[in-house]
Amino acid sequence: MVADTDIKSERWKGKAYLGEYRFILGAIENVWHNKAYPATLRYLPEGDSSPTQGNTKTLSGKFAMIMVANTSHCSYNAHTAPGAKINDGYLHVIVIGEIWRLTRLALFATLEWGFWTKHPSVMQFKTKWIKIEGLNKDTIVTADGEKISAEPLECRIHESAAKVLCS
Repeated sequence: MVADTDIKSERWKGKAYLGEYRFILGAIENVWHNKAYPATLRYLPEGDSSPTQGNTKTLSGKFAMIMVANTSHCSYNAHTAPGAKINDGYLHVIVIGEIWRLTRLALFATLEWGFWTKHPSVMQFKTKWIKIEGLNKDTIVTADGEKISAEPLECRIHESAAKVLCS
């Protein structure tokens, strides 16, 4: 949902008079098309640190969104993963299956405050490793707002791999 809205609204980026309203137009378009994409997710349950045969969980189906985050916000006005902290040692995963247009609209409407993750159609969990497979060629995948091509897509936490210093 978020990647579709971001990437598909780029065609309005050069229209200075639209400004950030391009995202609202993109969200409206996203609600109208109401797409869901097939995928299979394999991930470690919270508490496990490395994938081995038999200790992963699997989710398969069509998804409106799979978001993997390590920060609470993907922009100043999108509270996408409430509770996530860059140094908590986890990837925060938000999964939404196929949903109705009205549900999609409600989720977009509460994205700014983070309430959307409390909706019954939203599943949220923490993991140290996730692999997303079975994506079709029409699936839009982004990393930090940039479109990427990855199949399968594998994300892993590397604890203490970098230090961030702020003054």
